Amino acid sequence: MVRLGTVFAVAGTLCAAVAQAQSSDPPSAPSQQAVSTFGSGDSSAAPSPSSVASSAAPSSASSSAPASSSSAPSSAAAAPAAAPSPSFNSSGKVPYISRVVVFGDSYVDLGNGDFVLSNKTWPADSAYADGRFTNGMTWPEQLAQKLRADMAGYAFGGATTNNSLVQGLAGLNDTIQVPDLAMQVDNYLKDAQNKSDPNGLYILAAGSNDFFFGMKNDTNPVSLANRSVDSLLTQADRLASTGAKYLMIPTLTDMGRLPHGLNYTNASSSAGATMFANVFNEMMKSRAKMFLNQSSTVYVVDMQNPLLLYMAQAQQNNVTNVTDACLRGVHKVEIDAGVPRSLCENPNTYVFWDIYHPTSHTHQQFAMVAANEMDLVASRAKPKMGQDSNSVGGAAVGGSPSSSSALAASSTSSGSAAPPPSSEPAPAPSSAP
Repeated sequence: MVRLGTVFAVAGTLCAAVAQAQSSDPPSAPSQQAVSTFGSGDSSAAPSPSSVASSAAPSSASSSAPASSSSAPSSAAAAPAAAPSPSFNSSGKVPYISRVVVFGDSYVDLGNGDFVLSNKTWPADSAYADGRFTNGMTWPEQLAQKLRADMAGYAFGGATTNNSLVQGLAGLNDTIQVPDLAMQVDNYLKDAQNKSDPNGLYILAAGSNDFFFGMKNDTNPVSLANRSVDSLLTQADRLASTGAKYLMIPTLTDMGRLPHGLNYTNASSSAGATMFANVFNEMMKSRAKMFLNQSSTVYVVDMQNPLLLYMAQAQQNNVTNVTDACLRGVHKVEIDAGVPRSLCENPNTYVFWDIYHPTSHTHQQFAMVAANEMDLVASRAKPKMGQDSNSVGGAAVGGSPSSSSALAASSTSSGSAAPPPSSEPAPAPSSAP
């Protein structure tokens, strides 16, 4: 693999952000990190399953199946049309994005991955939104709305970065083999005739299942994280080499803080999950520079620290439960433990939808972080910590409730990304890549 430089953006760490937020003075030296934050948002903004079904139900495009699964489709989902967040693109310099193309695992499965592969049997419970592993839209879909971009989904729940490293599995009993990141990129490049849209934003979100399935074989978490990062960056480099200019890689969240980690694993396993995520994230931040094509902009978006802060400030964000799942009794470990099926009254007050996955409202917060990162990188400004979303770069990590909620509040910006020059009109909306 050619190791070339890249335009590189990494969200700042929680400690640095909080330390800066406590001071009214700007950093003494220009920061090399872009700081993203969760906004509390409007809890009504997270769509219900019924609203998603009517306005954002994904459609599938057929393609040849990968070798590991004869019925696994290459899929594309149409993005719902909606007004962008008014706080987005305060810089006015976010690049025009025609389409968001997503690869990865259940956090970004748009409902045309496992649900299609399993003949609509997984996820099984009717409370899941049209085959997604949450109760509404995922964060890439909500980011696509902000960008006013089409959406194409190739992700599968249970996917790993590389099936040769760790086999990805799905279904109640983990009996369905699913395409890994490489196969998903294969499917996209076949549909795209081996030429990536230079106006596309390519999201690669995987790694958690490398730990969940890999550690069953007592794999060393540090070694596994190292190889997982290599596998993911290999696929990012493939996309860049075929013309992709904008790539986004979210960091892993602390898997030890999931309801599964808190309630269904021992302390050692939970600590191992946390260690894997931390090592994976640090390796990704430090090594992405070397692995990606120099003509590409790479957003490595810190999802872990903003989520931890969001949970720590639960009351300010109108969240009442940060440890339990809204939907319970639907995964094998719960069923084996005799946990009855139950559903909370208001998912927007929960961080987690089930024991592994966030609610759509939490996905909304992830979308805000990703959008804010794009805005920060585009602006190339170093705002004071504590400025609200009307200022360049958005709200501060560790800011007041008012500045945190400003990400979803009204502002004077138009909210849309800059259109392409008139000599290069935007492509017509399409569900195919």
